Amino acid sequence: MTRLLTITIILTLGLSCSTTKGPFTYEICIRQDADTSKIVKNELIGIADTTTAFLSGQVIDLETKETLRYANVSLKDKKTEKVYGQATDSLGQFSITVPANDYEFEVNYVGYSSIKQDLKLGTGEMREMDIELGQGGAFVTYEIKSEKKLNRRQLNKKAKELKKEN
Repeated sequence: MTRLLTITIILTLGLSCSTTKGPFTYEICIRQDADTSKIVKNELIGIADTTTAFLSGQVIDLETKETLRYANVSLKDKKTEKVYGQATDSLGQFSITVPANDYEFEVNYVGYSSIKQDLKLGTGEMREMDIELGQGGAFVTYEIKSEKKLNRRQLNKKAKELKKEN
């Protein structure tokens, strides 16, 4: 006996263009991978006569190149664990003054993949960094319709097939 499976992609909005032909309908959620965020500029732009270090830059969307307003930029001191941070302004720019030290640099924005990197800032160092954040991962829901009841193993197999296709 041949099993007929009809697969219809249902976006997270819940839209569907198919009709129910059998009594068994299943939904499978597949996670789509996020775009990789990256640092596109990391330059020492000068040295100042001071005991602190300066970090500035801009956060933009990887695909559209639009600035990301109010992204979270933070520096966590590796010795004291103190966190210095700031949200980007309306132009996606940030500027943080910190004591010279070793830091864990991180940029986060809702709906985007974050970036985290070790960063050493020397005394008086003025560093400029531009960051491109990629879209975060998302879930796509697929509706599986079958003439027969499917068990967990069959559904997992179908989920793996769908992930490979997309």
